[in-house]
Amino acid sequence: MKLSEDDADLFHSLFHPLLAYVNNKTKLIDTTSLKPKDITSLSMKQIHELRMHLYDHLDMIDSFIAENPYDFSKENLSIIHKWKHVECGDFFIFRYLKNYAVFLGTEKIPKAYGVKALKSSFEEIIGPFLPVMAYAALLPFKDKIIYDGILGSYPMSFGGGMKKGLNSDYQEAKSRFGIITQLPYDSLTDPRSDAEKLKFYLKNKHNRDRYWQEIDQLISKNDSLQGLYYQEMGKHQARSLGKYFKDFDLQEGWFAILNDIPISSGKTKKEAKETVLNIIPKEKQNFIYYYHYKGKK
Repeated sequence: MKLSEDDADLFHSLFHPLLAYVNNKTKLIDTTSLKPKDITSLSMKQIHELRMHLYDHLDMIDSFIAENPYDFSKENLSIIHKWKHVECGDFFIFRYLKNYAVFLGTEKIPKAYGVKALKSSFEEIIGPFLPVMAYAALLPFKDKIIYDGILGSYPMSFGGGMKKGLNSDYQEAKSRFGIITQLPYDSLTDPRSDAEKLKFYLKNKHNRDRYWQEIDQLISKNDSLQGLYYQEMGKHQARSLGKYFKDFDLQEGWFAILNDIPISSGKTKKEAKETVLNIIPKEKQNFIYYYHYKGKK
């Protein structure tokens, strides 16, 4: 979940000069001229004040690059320039995965970000127990997302209901946007297809009730998704049918389900399909979900 040692050192070698530049232009912390090496001797409160001024005045990045007071290479200036795409605010540090920690946004429609730590892992910094709510600034760094080294955590406890709600938000974020691992996020290159979104919305009754508008919009704008819609609805209905079939001691067989209605059956899939071919228009035959009931066991 961490950057390599070299990349972590590179980040600090660029970020500290930028903070020193902010102070030398604004005199927020010290009226004398700070050097990059002086940043590590400042208090966390002072560093926070400098970084927040920077994020509130991102045009300072442009002036820093124009002046280039530390004679950085074009490559390093390019890294700094991308920090204008900072995502700054409250996040739930929700889950530790192999390659990053998941930071879940707190907005109405949240996004989930895969964030790399710097020299110390997030587990070393905030402990093993999640979720934790924290104020953080997420920055693009090469082809990754990192944080700027400061986490302002909130003393909060999370009950079962809130954890369940966060997990629902996380599942929705993954469905809508994937786990975002590069900034800026571009919706035009969103890896989540409409089909993947629709499958998530239809996953269970809770989702179907919650996202009925999104479901309607997707199948209205894309006729090809109608087949997927009916297939998924048939699949969910099959689970209920299996319970009823067991109660009546039905033998093994195949059932063709249209939305929530079984319309044919047979000992084999071929037999069930023959009826479908005779009664369902050709252009709607992909609406059928074929359920293999294996009999009471």
